[in-house]
Amino acid sequence: MTIEVKYLTSNGEYKVLETSNDVIPEDRGTRDVGDKDVWKKTLVSVSGVPEVKTETCYTRVRIPFNGHTNVPYPCLYKRTSKHWIELKVEYPKDLGQDIKDTVSRCALEAAGAAAATVAASVIAPAAIPAALPAAQAAFSASFSACIGEETKNLVSYDITHESESGEWERV
Repeated sequence: MTIEVKYLTSNGEYKVLETSNDVIPEDRGTRDVGDKDVWKKTLVSVSGVPEVKTETCYTRVRIPFNGHTNVPYPCLYKRTSKHWIELKVEYPKDLGQDIKDTVSRCALEAAGAAAATVAASVIAPAAIPAALPAAQAAFSASFSACIGEETKNLVSYDITHESESGEWERV
């Protein structure tokens, strides 16, 4: 089982720490949400993360004089999951195209700083939630330095942890 970690670099490209056949969408682009547009970018992703669980299973056995009984035993299940940290930047639809371009450019530059902050945390997905405030701070500092104060007040952003899991398979 191969785990793949992809992270966004400061030049807007993705680097891979290890390779795998699983892919997480890297750039979800801009989409319309009511009176706002949302620009999304995957900062870091990891795929092929193994998960296991146990449940109690029963087997029916024959016993003398009484017929049958169900005997409990542990069953092991496995699956793989994908985790990614995603940046979402919202801004009013009615902004001029030059301002939208500036927002996207500054967000992409700041996304690289945020991705560098959290890239190592995705190796252990349980550590991702603790890394999000650091990513938010890194993004905020870089984004604020790039974008004008007036435009900054029109823009909101969030960094979230998303995940998908496959189906459980009995081992």
